[in-house]
Amino acid sequence: MKNNKNLKTYFYNLIQLAWTFFKIGAITFGGGYAMISVMERNVAEKKKWITHEEMLNIVAIAESTPGAIALNASTFIGAKIAGFLGALVASLASMLPSVLIIVGISLLYNYFADSQYLYWAGLGMRGAVAALILNAVLNLGKFLKTERRPAIWAILILSMTLSLLASFEIIHFDNIFIILGTMVIGFIYTTIDIAVKKKKDSNKAIDPIGNNEDNTANRPANVLTDQELERNCNILSHEKNWASSVEQDINVENLQNKNPENDQSFNSKNGGNK
Repeated sequence: MKNNKNLKTYFYNLIQLAWTFFKIGAITFGGGYAMISVMERNVAEKKKWITHEEMLNIVAIAESTPGAIALNASTFIGAKIAGFLGALVASLASMLPSVLIIVGISLLYNYFADSQYLYWAGLGMRGAVAALILNAVLNLGKFLKTERRPAIWAILILSMTLSLLASFEIIHFDNIFIILGTMVIGFIYTTIDIAVKKKKDSNKAIDPIGNNEDNTANRPANVLTDQELERNCNILSHEKNWASSVEQDINVENLQNKNPENDQSFNSKNGGNK
């Protein structure tokens, strides 16, 4: 029964993948970068299949691997949701609308190649495509609001500088070297960061309270040092001695208050006997 339920869920996810990416491929114009913002809104915000952070990582990987970025991103998302078959379904669904539209346009293009209306439509679509690409850039740049690692900002500034210089032909620099270089820097930075965190964790495990100044400053508020423990013990012992002395004084006073009555009753008894 459980296996049948899991199988139904799996095929339902495949249908959802096919329909979602078919819609993305059908309604998005302007190529892969224009599809990124639409893809993120559908799979990250509406479907909740992935997070925005995961979408950013998928785009980075899709850009760094050969092929169209939209197709690569579809493949990665499909693989995450439903494995190999999910990757295949998502890839085919995202490509199918484009294939059908291109085949249809190629059959009719000769009849409308010199049409002024087609030229005007192309001019309008250029602006829309530029806006979609800019929207994708802004959405992917949201992570910078909470980014505090200097290495990420350094990579961003260096990559943008080299890209702009290459775009305006100030320097002859291929973008593939930017991608490969940033991959190497990211790998080295992450390796060092993981090693430093492991070393800090091991030091905390060996000396959880901390005897040096740094650990003393950063130790939890509920952990007391030896001096603080000794001082608290002295205060408690002093309070205990003070309480015992007060109790003794009270007992003595009570006895003094009781003695005259006892003496008077004793004298009255002796007098009566006499």
